[in-house]
This record gives sequence, structure tokens and C-alpha cells, in this order.
Amino acid sequence: TFDGETLASQDSVVTVAANASVELARLDLSPADGRAREGFVHARFTPEGGETVENVLFLAKPKELALPSPGIEVLSVSSEADNAFNVTLRAQRFAAWVWLRLEGVDADWSDNGFHLLPGERKVVTVRPVGARVSAAEVAKALLARSLTLSDG
Repeated sequence: TFDGETLASQDSVVTVAANASVELARLDLSPADGRAREGFVHARFTPEGGETVENVLFLAKPKELALPSPGIEVLSVSSEADNAFNVTLRAQRFAAWVWLRLEGVDADWSDNGFHLLPGERKVVTVRPVGARVSAAEVAKALLARSLTLSDG
């Protein structure tokens, strides 16, 4: 659920040929009966030696979702090479369509427009454009928004 309750969980080890499409599993969604507005299905596929791919399927139309205030936290901002910074975020509850910005500074983001699962940490790299700034300045200028959370 959006508050972090797991209604059902399923793990599978599968083999899929390159550029192939196969049915991996069928999910029993009955634990979510009557709770479609507060739930979602999260799928994660991690190929051997490859990059993890994730997706979220909502059980109701976006306008009907009972999204709580996500409680997004910036856990850290650390300096990297070439005027880049790693920003580590976490949400207490599901954060839908998170996007980040630096107030008064143009920036390129490694990811900007994502869902953040309850309790999950996500690291996003930001590169300010045309400005040399410190990690403290990035932390001060950083604004995190989601569908239910304004700047602040």
C-alpha cells in the first residue's frame, strides 16, 4: 500500500532470451480487494550483469488514488567529481512522480520524474549547469516535489 504495508509478495527466478517477451507470472490481486485506491503493484527485474528495471502498476486511475503525504527526506548531499553531487532521498510513504530542482540554478539530473517506494532510498546525481557550487549550497537550494507534495 502507499503507507508501506505489503499485501502480497512473489519472487521468481526466470530465464528469458535476449529480445524475447514471455509471461513471467500471474499475480493474485485479491488481497487488494476493496483497497485499489491505496495500493499498487511493484515489479523489479534484475538481469545477470545488467541494470535493474522497475515499474509500478496502479490499481486505480491516477485521479482516484488515495495518495498520502509522502514525507520525502533528503538524507545526504555528497560531492562527486566534475561539479556533480549525489543526493540521497527517502520517503516515509509512497511518493508518486517525484521531481527535483535546484532553486535558482539550472541543473542536469540522472533521474528526475520517478516513484519512491515507502522506506526506499534513491540516489540521484545532479550536475549544476554554468555554476560551481558546494554540497551545502546544493542542499540549501534543493526542492523535492511529488504529486501530493509542494515545494518546501
